[in-house]
Amino acid sequence: MLSVNAKSAVTLVILGGVIFLLLIPLYLGKVKRNPVYGFRIRKTFESEEN
Repeated sequence: MLSVNAKSAVTLVILGGVIFLLLIPLYLGKVKRNPVYGFRIRKTFESEEN
C-alpha cells in the first residue's frame, strides 16, 4: 500500500504529464489564436505574429 506522500507524488507526476501533453499543440503552433488562452491586450490583436 502506498503512503500518502507516494500517492501525492504519483498524482503530481500524472497531472504534470497531462498538462505537458496538452501544451504540445500550443508549442507547435497548431492552435490558432482564440479567446481561451493567451494575453488579451491591444498589441496582441494587431497581428497574428504578435
